Amino acid sequence: MLATIGRPAIRFRYQDRVFTDDYVLLFGCSSLIAAFTLTNVMFEDVYFDMSLILGSPELLLQDSASTGFLNRILKYQQLSFSTKVMCWVTVFAVKMLFLLYFCQLLDRVRAFFTYRTSSQSPSASFGNPRSGLS
Repeated sequence: MLATIGRPAIRFRYQDRVFTDDYVLLFGCSSLIAAFTLTNVMFEDVYFDMSLILGSPELLLQDSASTGFLNRILKYQQLSFSTKVMCWVTVFAVKMLFLLYFCQLLDRVRAFFTYRTSSQSPSASFGNPRSGLS
């Protein structure tokens, strides 16, 4: 997490701007924190329900008849779905981050090759025996 926050901070300090991939990185980090928080909220219900399932059948029937049990199941399903969505958002943010980073690298390579081909003037090929100027 420190490296995730440190990368845009260093870029902003030395380059005076934050790039698109930094925004995607921060968005992915925040969605990961949200998914982790939802998972921690859900742990209490998961442990309680597992104790009911693995416990005695009489206790399971007694608690399943109460209205709080149905509300707890509904809350668990909502939190479970929300956690899955946030995890998928995190995964796709990381994929988008790699895509943006590699596009940035490819632009630099393209600019380098453009510079290399444009910097070779006819005088640079003077000593080349294939150029006919030797």
